[in-house]
Amino acid sequence: MDAKTDYEKIFGLIGGLRKQIEKAMPSVRRSIDSIIKDEITSSRIIEQLLDQLLDYNSLGLAENEFKRLNRYYAKIDPENALFYEREFKKWQDED
Repeated sequence: MDAKTDYEKIFGLIGGLRKQIEKAMPSVRRSIDSIIKDEITSSRIIEQLLDQLLDYNSLGLAENEFKRLNRYYAKIDPENALFYEREFKKWQDED
């Protein structure tokens, strides 16, 4: 195989992954809405979703959702929310 074919396959896989994530976003938004509305304070639940959103952000997706959830998390655990903010900025700086 040549490099061009390899790159085409990689970009095809990334494109497929982006489409899957875009399909999942309404569910993710509902989860965030529920966490905020129901005032869920479980760091484990919130951090699990923040981690997922950081992964999505690596593909250029879910920035607003990440920021919205992390703003809420900052009210619960400012120190850990700051950690997530720094991680998010690392991803942004790498682009």
